[in-house]
This record gives sequence, C-alpha cells and structure tokens, in this order.
Amino acid sequence: MSTDKTLFKLIALAVVALAAALTNAATAVDIFGVQAGSLDQPRMNFVVESAATGLPYDYEGIFGGQSINIFAFLDTGASGIVISDASATELSMPRQLGVEFFDVGVGGFSLFEVSQPVVIRAAPYTEPNIDNKATYKTVYNQASGPYNVQVGPTNAVPDPLIGPLDVFGMPAMMGKVVVMDPTPLNTISDLMHTFIYDPGTPFNPNTTDTDPGIPTTSHQVKLSYGDFGRFTETTPPGATGPVINHNPFIGPNPTLVLEENPPVDDTPPVRIGFGGLETSGSFLLDTGAAASFISESLASSLNVRYRDTGPGDDPQLEIFDPNNPGALGTLIDNQFVLPIQGIGGLATVAGFFLDEMLLQTISGSADPNDPNNIRFMGAPVLVLDITVVDPITDETLTLDGVFGMNFLVASTALDFGELREGPFNWITFDEPNGILGMNIGPVVPEPGTYAMGLMGLAALAGLGWRKRRRAK
Repeated sequence: MSTDKTLFKLIALAVVALAAALTNAATAVDIFGVQAGSLDQPRMNFVVESAATGLPYDYEGIFGGQSINIFAFLDTGASGIVISDASATELSMPRQLGVEFFDVGVGGFSLFEVSQPVVIRAAPYTEPNIDNKATYKTVYNQASGPYNVQVGPTNAVPDPLIGPLDVFGMPAMMGKVVVMDPTPLNTISDLMHTFIYDPGTPFNPNTTDTDPGIPTTSHQVKLSYGDFGRFTETTPPGATGPVINHNPFIGPNPTLVLEENPPVDDTPPVRIGFGGLETSGSFLLDTGAAASFISESLASSLNVRYRDTGPGDDPQLEIFDPNNPGALGTLIDNQFVLPIQGIGGLATVAGFFLDEMLLQTISGSADPNDPNNIRFMGAPVLVLDITVVDPITDETLTLDGVFGMNFLVASTALDFGELREGPFNWITFDEPNGILGMNIGPVVPEPGTYAMGLMGLAALAGLGWRKRRRAK
C-alpha cells in the first residue's frame, strides 16, 4: 500500500505539473499572418460646442434639416484635435483672427488656423446621427474642454481618395479609457466599434455591441508618454494656441533624450528581429495609422537599407554587408511599397517582413520566450524616418517606429489579395494608467486567406496617411 500510494502521488504530481505546463504553454502568444494594412481604424461621432454659448455648432441644410455631429478618427498618434477646413466651414465655427499654428507632418510642416474655445463631446461609433439639440447630450456624454482646436491644415495637398479628414487626438482621450471591438472586421460584417468611458465603468456582457463598458483583457503592455509640444509654434507670440497633449509609446519616452537631466524610464521597448539580428526601440502607439513603420536607423541595425534607384522607380530595400557597405546588397524577398500622403504630395516608401516583433507585457519578463509576452511572427513594417524639429533650437528627433492598427485588428495585403483575421476581441487604451490592453480571442488565427469584400477595399483606401501632426 505504501508503494502504491507513493506511486499514485508521483503520478498525481506529474499530472498537475503537466497541466500547469500546458496551461503556461497556452498563454504563449505567437501571432502569425499579420498583413501590411489594417482594415479599419477607430472612429467615433463627435459634437463641437461653443464654449461661450454651450450650444453645438451645426450643419445647415443637410438632408433638409440640421446635423450636429462629425464622424472622425480617434487617433492616439495625434497630439491635438484637427477639424478640417471643410467641416469647420460647414459648422460655421469661428476662428481666431490672425492666429496660426505650425506643426510638423510627413513631407514638411503643416499650417493651421486656430478655433475659438470649444467643448468636444463623443458618442460611440454605433450610435446613429443625433439631430435633436435638446437631447443630444444624453448620447454624447463624454465631454472634454474647453480648449481651442486646430482647423485645417491650410497648406496641405488634398488626398484624392479620401479628401479632408477630421482627427480627434489625445485631448479627447485624456483621463478616459478607450474600448475597441474589432471583431466585426473578422467577418467583414461591419467596421470596428469604438467607445470612450470614464475609468471604472463596469463591463456589461449583455450590451457588448452598443454599450459594453470596460472589458478585462488577457494581456497588458505598459506605455510611456512623450510631449511633442516643443516641436510646434503658435503665431503671433503670446496668442492662445490649440490644445496639445502627450502621445503614448511602447517603450521609453523618446523625448527624454532632449532633456539635460532626464529621469529614468524603464518602460520595456518593442523588440524586433531579422536575419539573426535583433534591436529595439520606442514605438508610437498610433491608432490613426493603418500600417506600421521603423526608422532607417533601426532598419540599418538589422543590415537593411534602401537601394539607390533611378528616377521614377519604386524604392527597394536590400540587405547589406556591414563589413563592405559600399557593395551592392541583396534585395529582400516579399517586400512591398506604399504611397504616403504628405504635405508636399505623395511619396512612396518600401516595407518588408521582420522575422518577429516582441511586446513585453506587464506580467511578462525580459526573456523573449516568456509565455506571457506577445510575439508577432513575420511582422510587416515600412521603413520611413519621421523626424520632428524644434522651431527654436533646431534640435531634431526621429522616431524609432510606429505601432499601427494592422497589428491589432484584421489586416490585408496592400494588393488587396488577402484578409487576415485579427487576434484580439477587445482592445483598450487606458490613458490615466498608461496601459494598452489586448484580449486574445477564442482562437489565435493561423495564416489563412479569405475573399475580401468591397468594404475592406474602401477601408484600406483611407489608410490613415493623413499624417498632419508631429511624430507623423
């Protein structure tokens, strides 16, 4: 009996150990098949009120009546709120006479007018247009302000595909929790649903489509915040400029390098690998970007660079020999190109697939094999320098990278040939606590090909290259 009991205990312990090992193994998240462009970016309905009167600005004569809402992108990569000149004109929003705001965007600087003080109110994407001025505040119940906002840009080349855009950035999210439901994209049944909540709002599983509250997520990534206000300028001196708030980064705050005695920032960076080499950097968490980027410097750390090409040719990326940098490199297989809309017009950039991209979670460790971390295998990134310049000191800062929506939601190849399901069924951005939350769906999708409908084509046409702010 004693031997039998001992054997039974050993078997039981082995079963428990095996179960624990399998449980731990199940938490290891290797995500395959992410494509270069996301099918959607978060959008919500907004109302703009006059801070002086407390009344909303409205469109006159739309469908025979009045409409007071703006359907806009909710963009963590935007430091301010940008209302297009077209929308501001339709709303009859007054500007401050003679006040201009200079910002940095892809291809040059952006020039904006500045509004008079406004209050911004948000309602979920799923809410219908609200035309009733007497009751709209019950639906548009997430308010921020009063503050001035950017109007324009006035010097931009209009995008021929998507036209003027309204972008509601970090000021609309300060002190709030953003909740995104990307699951409709996986079946091409709808666009993603986005909500803004006060912290502590409980999750309601019975109203997940219309008013979910804040869900619990399986994986959380710590964020830092960078302040890019120094890279902007308002004229004339002393004039009240538009509201500008910090932006979230996966990795240490990159603007600290410009400070004389910067504090220690131990926020874990994004780690990337290619061809047996590894490097890391701080990536802007950008819900307004449909694709993701790394800088030319970070690419060079992986022995990747642009090849010299002739006028009019598409850019090409090659692997070079660091011991013989003057020699012609080897072209990277399966690279892709994308036209980027900038202030000066369209510019084309190239991208390639990393071997892996690793996000260290709050519960994970620096060990790349820690089962609590998230690893994107075959991660697509464009190679592009996004550089900002201090208008007073001429100091420059180039971002290491941009972590875009293609890693968080359903994505597609840029030739519209494939659609890949997103791995998460909930995504949260907790601004007060600086946390990106991701909840793994029932099944982490393996590589697969789906027929893509017209909605995906329309969504990708607005790839988010309306980068008209610093760090863009």
